[in-house]
Amino acid sequence: MAIHDPDSPHEGTPPGAVLLVSPEAGNDLIAGSSGPKLLPVHLPPQWREAPTVTRALEEQLGCPVFLRRELPPRTGRTGRVFVAEVADRRIPGLSHLTWFPALDRLEELAELLAPSAGTTAPPDSGTLLAGDTFGTPYAPWTSTGWFDRLHREVTAHFGEHVEIRPLKLRHDRYLLRVACKDEFYEIHARPRTEQPVWHCPSLAELNDIPLLNAHIPEVLARWPHLGAELGRAPLGQRLADDGSLTAWDSTVRDWATSQMTCAEQFGLDQHPKDLLDRLHEEFRLTLREWRAVQEYIPGFGDGAFNWMTQSVNAAFDTLGRSRLPASIVNGSLNCHTAYLGKDGMQISEWEPRYLGHPFMALSSLLHVRSASFTLFSQSRLAQPYLSAWLKNFPMADPGGEVRGAIIAGCAVQAMATWRSTANTPEARALSLGAELASWWEIIIRSSP
Repeated sequence: MAIHDPDSPHEGTPPGAVLLVSPEAGNDLIAGSSGPKLLPVHLPPQWREAPTVTRALEEQLGCPVFLRRELPPRTGRTGRVFVAEVADRRIPGLSHLTWFPALDRLEELAELLAPSAGTTAPPDSGTLLAGDTFGTPYAPWTSTGWFDRLHREVTAHFGEHVEIRPLKLRHDRYLLRVACKDEFYEIHARPRTEQPVWHCPSLAELNDIPLLNAHIPEVLARWPHLGAELGRAPLGQRLADDGSLTAWDSTVRDWATSQMTCAEQFGLDQHPKDLLDRLHEEFRLTLREWRAVQEYIPGFGDGAFNWMTQSVNAAFDTLGRSRLPASIVNGSLNCHTAYLGKDGMQISEWEPRYLGHPFMALSSLLHVRSASFTLFSQSRLAQPYLSAWLKNFPMADPGGEVRGAIIAGCAVQAMATWRSTANTPEARALSLGAELASWWEIIIRSSP
């Protein structure tokens, strides 16, 4: 529950969310009147994306705000908790608060973030969250002053004023939209973690394939010390905003054609079993880590893990008998990341990216959809994608390969989510538990 500051101008506002704030420079600081407290702010529950959350916080605090993190809600709290960075803590809306170095108050912060009595969350959840959130930055944007340093780099690149606004905040990536000279650009930031060996080929290698290159917006600058790169914004309308079956069919056929072209130009027209065996072994190793910290992950005990293991093993066995060539799988391809322009489709995100069975792309494509696409069955939406492959590669059991690829693709998505940060396994499980559970639920539901 939020602890209301009696001097706060927001007292009496429904605590739909609470805010921890950090100043522009120095150590992370937490606001309060006599100790670290959660500052209550009002956020309608449907406001979940970075732009709307940021706007609501800025309106109520009266100053620029940058979101740094949303803490997982599953520890028994009724509200959502955000860590945000403010440009100037001396503004009237915040000047009445005292500020405390977070690292000096971790015990008090742990009490604020601890699960409510009677919940199933582990009792040390609050301590893990406090240390993970205000200890060593787990992602570039969680370090103090990152946004200011990024703004200076982008301004220097263009040589004039730019406006940077958040577009999407996830545990493993931050997307920001840049406006300059009446043009739009995007900044992609990611944690500094080593990509698993199955994340290949690199985007630089993809640029050697003309057809795939058309799907990738141009990268203009990279800042490794900030974990960020600047690129042109994708051209056209999002597939989710178009919402028509005609656009969907065209998009998935376009991607299937690109996969086949990639397989030819990369010389991958061989059986993908070796690649699948490597992915399968990665899954087995990751599963051991999940079982070791499963108490932090809601709703999945030994029975669910055993069922998931059997489902994934059977799926990889089915795919191992496939006659299709290996191809690039973009695990981020869905109706929110595919843009439809006059010159073809562009894709704004490319992680996770790996070589595998081509139908594994369906795991994200079919499960991350919205608007009118939710009214159609998975079989109907998969049909144009499947048809494009069947024209060139007849299959004895296409339905079995589709089902197996969706299960195996979800397993890889869960592994990529798990490995996207360098946090301790316990902290990762606590922060990522809900997302992991959603992928595992799809695996179990898709099993015969």
